[in-house]
Amino acid sequence: MNNILDLLQSNNITLHLISKGDKYCEANGEENYTNSSYSAINDIWLGIYDNPELKNLSLCHEIAHCLIERTEDIDNVYELEKLAWNNTFEIAKDCDILLSNEAVEWGNSQLKEYEKFQ
Repeated sequence: MNNILDLLQSNNITLHLISKGDKYCEANGEENYTNSSYSAINDIWLGIYDNPELKNLSLCHEIAHCLIERTEDIDNVYELEKLAWNNTFEIAKDCDILLSNEAVEWGNSQLKEYEKFQ
């Protein structure tokens, strides 16, 4: 599978692209979507990013969460994030998304924020 849109479709995941001033920003605040994305079961809300590489990486990460929720029952937040980030990099690779060292470091720093939940 080398197309991320095919991956979304084949897994029945709906992608909501957030943009400045849209209904999601109006309801929840634009700051909550700046360099942040969210997922719940079969939906992804992809936030507002200046860096397209980080946006793609975040999309892969939220896809990982959607897929993990279907197969895993993990109560520990850190362990869940650790698995999601490991899967994120695999999804990116499978979808032919090339990542710079800086993007990989950014992803690792996102996981590091969850260490307090170990």
